[in-house]
Amino acid sequence: MNDHGRAVKQKKYLLIEKFIVVIIMFMFILLIGFNTVRAYNYYIMARFSEFNAIYDSKGDVSSRNIIEIGIEENKAYPMLEIIINGELFDYNFEENNQIIITVYDGDVIQINGSMYDDNIKIGIKDMSPGVGNILNNNHIILKENISTLAIIKI
Repeated sequence: MNDHGRAVKQKKYLLIEKFIVVIIMFMFILLIGFNTVRAYNYYIMARFSEFNAIYDSKGDVSSRNIIEIGIEENKAYPMLEIIINGELFDYNFEENNQIIITVYDGDVIQINGSMYDDNIKIGIKDMSPGVGNILNNNHIILKENISTLAIIKI
């Protein structure tokens, strides 16, 4: 019996040791995971700061240049797409059929109306002082096409 009691005690200690080793390994894996996430977070912040430095050099944030575009009809066209410098942006015309866009020098603003059969008249309602349109047109008419509304000159 004495040997049996000692064997049971050894199994109990062995089980406790295994449990402690598993907990230490789990904590070590968590430590590595948290450090990886922290390093990735610093990497993303550095890349974002680098992007902001490049993007902010185009225009001062305190003096944002904006352009207000509007549909000159009372009819809503929710699927119209705004394309700036060849990239599709997730801008939607508001209830009053207008949209405000932040612009920089050299931006090309296009409107995609290829999903509608109607003649859609779109115009520039307002611009910040110092913002100009190289095309000198303030209105376009879309009919199943993509048209360039403005090329920005600041």
